[in-house]
Amino acid sequence: MDTKEISLASLILEDVFRKDAENSALTLDISRRELQIPLLVEESVDPEKFYLVEGYRRYVSLVQLGYKHTHCIVQKETNNAERVVKRLGNEFHHKKKSGYERERMIEFLLKNGYDVDRIARETNLTRATIRKHMKSLQIDSDVKKLAELNGVGKDGLTRFLSIKTMNEDVQEKYQDKYLAKEIRSYHVDSIELVANHESFNNLNMSAQDECLHQAIEQTRFSKTNANRIVNSVLLKEKFDQKSHRYMFQEMNKDIDKFQRDYLHQNFLNNLSKEQLNKLHLFITTLADKTSLPINWRTFPEENLARPKRKQMIIQLNHHIK
Repeated sequence: MDTKEISLASLILEDVFRKDAENSALTLDISRRELQIPLLVEESVDPEKFYLVEGYRRYVSLVQLGYKHTHCIVQKETNNAERVVKRLGNEFHHKKKSGYERERMIEFLLKNGYDVDRIARETNLTRATIRKHMKSLQIDSDVKKLAELNGVGKDGLTRFLSIKTMNEDVQEKYQDKYLAKEIRSYHVDSIELVANHESFNNLNMSAQDECLHQAIEQTRFSKTNANRIVNSVLLKEKFDQKSHRYMFQEMNKDIDKFQRDYLHQNFLNNLSKEQLNKLHLFITTLADKTSLPINWRTFPEENLARPKRKQMIIQLNHHIK
């Protein structure tokens, strides 16, 4: 392996697998400090020509700056596929390529006789990484082109389009949102939890849409959130014994939380008349819908001193009248 100065005009450019090799920041850096890392090239049958293996962005920047020659690391000629292997391994570990570019390189190798094990062995990529990129080969090429053009993540897009429980129109709606960057890869984590819920597939289109909308509204999401969303929406659509049991348990949690958060002196002692009216409206509405009588004698028993508790009972009974 030698290092020598080579004419830029003598370099043979093969498929770069890039959307755009131009990099203004890199060009500015080279203009200030000159080229710091030589290009990697291979010899060809023509002693005056060399295959450019690695350094396409540097090459473009050098041409734009008017350079005629540059330092290159020269290796023995291999073949097109092996040069792609070198580039994939080198550039992947230096984070120089996007997911879309890596996918194109892996697809090229697969079409040229390589399998997952061989690509992993010769590039030091993990098999899981390779299979992840292979999974997105099934996505419509026009969708991927638009995603890459808009700068949205391929991994999130692949995971989203792999969901099989979603209504087709709902999936298209949220796919458009993803392509428009209205939702991001981290939202897909929430969407997956909701869409993979055992009851999600039983929901109609509008109910699925409501579930996904609620999911992406939350920045932190878990399977518990997914359970609550789907069971809540399902129970509104139709009676389901399992969902009813689940939501009753959730109601008990809400009641416990309500008591923890609101049945204390700093909150109750400072309620305005308007706030008391709203509280009264909620309680009487609940009593009306459940056909339960209102008995203020036990409200609230433990959280207030007896004089204040008596005062609250008088106030609330007054509002009832």
